[in-house]
Amino acid sequence: MRSADSTLIRGVLSLLVAGLLVSIAGNACGQSSTVPFGETFTYVHGTTLDGSNGWSVAGSGTAVTDNNRGKIAGEDTVLANTFGGSETDVWTDLYIQPVFGEGHDSVTNPPAGSSFAFYVHTNGQVVAFNGTTETQLVHAALTEGEWVRFTVHSKYGTDEWDLYLEGSSQPLATGLAFHSPSAPATFTEFGVKGAGASQVYLDHVGITLTQP
Repeated sequence: MRSADSTLIRGVLSLLVAGLLVSIAGNACGQSSTVPFGETFTYVHGTTLDGSNGWSVAGSGTAVTDNNRGKIAGEDTVLANTFGGSETDVWTDLYIQPVFGEGHDSVTNPPAGSSFAFYVHTNGQVVAFNGTTETQLVHAALTEGEWVRFTVHSKYGTDEWDLYLEGSSQPLATGLAFHSPSAPATFTEFGVKGAGASQVYLDHVGITLTQP
């Protein structure tokens, strides 16, 4: 049986540290990143990501580089980057090796202020939060541990987001409601949360104002 832990990807724009969140204090470097933003994790192997390229790390685990990819270890560990602009129409693109899960508190309870959040169920299907409702999306089942490309279009004018899978030009889901009614009015933070005893790998994070 697979673990009930899971990688949680979320968007917030206001007051937290862990996902995608109203006024943020900034990152470990004392300044915010700007859109467009890119990260390929091509640092020396084992470099801590806390303070690198605007990233901050919260929780009891670690986030480091591992052979030109990012590695998050620890269930409560969050790798996050804050943004100080006023963007209201943003595309977030990344590759991740998801850890499958279901029914885990860290997955089913995204942080307050989250705009978008999703994870991968034990059956290989993506579960997206449509408001506070977990909605299982139908697609070819993913394989645990294999690289998957996720693209999110977050629209703060209408408090909605769309999700794309594997670079498709057609969204897997569209018009999903922001998870929290207190989500900020602009894009202010992006983050990925760890998954229990498993290690989560991510790469090629891109945040832009146009569809990648």
